[in-house]
Amino acid sequence: MPVRHRSAAVLLSLLVAACATAHDKPFVTPAAPRCESLPAELEAERSAWQGPSANLGAAADASSARPVVTLVRTRLKLLPQAKLKPVALAKAEANPPNTFGGLMAFAPGRGGVFRVSTSERAWIELIDRSTGATLAPISSDKRLRCFGVPKSLLFEIRPGHDYLLQITAAASPELDLLIAQAAK
Repeated sequence: MPVRHRSAAVLLSLLVAACATAHDKPFVTPAAPRCESLPAELEAERSAWQGPSANLGAAADASSARPVVTLVRTRLKLLPQAKLKPVALAKAEANPPNTFGGLMAFAPGRGGVFRVSTSERAWIELIDRSTGATLAPISSDKRLRCFGVPKSLLFEIRPGHDYLLQITAAASPELDLLIAQAAK
């Protein structure tokens, strides 16, 4: 038997033996990151995610967008994607069918870095109402996943500007949203 075939046979027998040994043991999924290691700046957000929520129906268009407040978990009732008149079209046009979305107003008054987080994956876009420009997120923050927040983007907000928050491509008709000012 050539060396190559012998090596493959040895490897295969080790794999079969390992599978047979592991057969009687339960499969263990890796643990989520520990929330105890979160920096102090995220503690207020963790409390807000665990606290009561406000309810808000997302709008189909920019003119009827209702305001979202910071540091309050908001339960959003989204609309079928087909009923939306999205402001930022690039990603909205590529959304899969049978998804949900909506528009909300956001006017923080002050500038700085704000974290926009959702309880499920979706496209999140922030549009400056005065210029119509879509803000690019400055980063994606994965530290909140340890307590069930899969999507969290940071945006640099200009003081005194009003924004539209556009959510599209959500898999379900409701999701939780939290906006909070973040440390840079």
